[in-house]
Amino acid sequence: MILLGFVFAGFSCEKVIELPIDEEEKVIIVEGVLKDRDSASYFNLSKTAGIYESQVFEKISGASITVTDHNLNSYVFTEDPLVQGHYVNYNFVAQENTTYTLTALVDGVSITATSFSKKQPIMDSIYAKPNFLDVEVPQSSWIYYHSTDYVDEENYYRLRIIHNGKEPSQFYIGNDFYINGQTYEAQFFGVDTYPGDTVIIEMLEMDPDVYDYIYGLSNTLTTGAFSPAPANPPSNLVSTQTVQGYFGVYMTQLDTLILP
Repeated sequence: MILLGFVFAGFSCEKVIELPIDEEEKVIIVEGVLKDRDSASYFNLSKTAGIYESQVFEKISGASITVTDHNLNSYVFTEDPLVQGHYVNYNFVAQENTTYTLTALVDGVSITATSFSKKQPIMDSIYAKPNFLDVEVPQSSWIYYHSTDYVDEENYYRLRIIHNGKEPSQFYIGNDFYINGQTYEAQFFGVDTYPGDTVIIEMLEMDPDVYDYIYGLSNTLTTGAFSPAPANPPSNLVSTQTVQGYFGVYMTQLDTLILP
């Protein structure tokens, strides 16, 4: 229970006032990720925590999840017996230029969504450059990737960097509004690497609705004096009840660098 204490000064008189706060209804959260690699697609199902509870989201078992492509091929995702609320189909591999539809029954709630894939993104290399601002020994390095954007479609990207097995909290996302059809390089700001480090880069291409969700999520998780007010990112999930999360299909490129 949350206690809101108010101290009233007076002749040695103090009183604590307890204000009851209504418990909000828990909301289903869906994280649906389809990728173009074996064993890389999954769904995570949970519920928001109550206001009086610790922020440990309840995992949802017993859901029914089916993904259908525009050629009417269907793929069933089943719960991992070792991980509650985690649903997988290890044989599923997303295809380029394909529309996928989610049909799910989660805790008695019907949920649908649609997402479509684009072309596989082009990331032809990743490499390190010395950090010229670093005067220490050994000198750190910055990580870059080299890519070419497709000129014949609007592209929406997310880059993930895993540095020695850990992923930074910041999001690296963007569209091709200023780089349409161009070949370019870009740096992962805020990541300093050293000899012997291992870096894995994943480049993801997504549809605009999924990009809007990821962009909104990045704003929600960013804190600072000039950050926007927290709000739920725009979801592409459709349901008769309020649900949170998203369903997205990604075309990807993956590369690994071990710094000498």
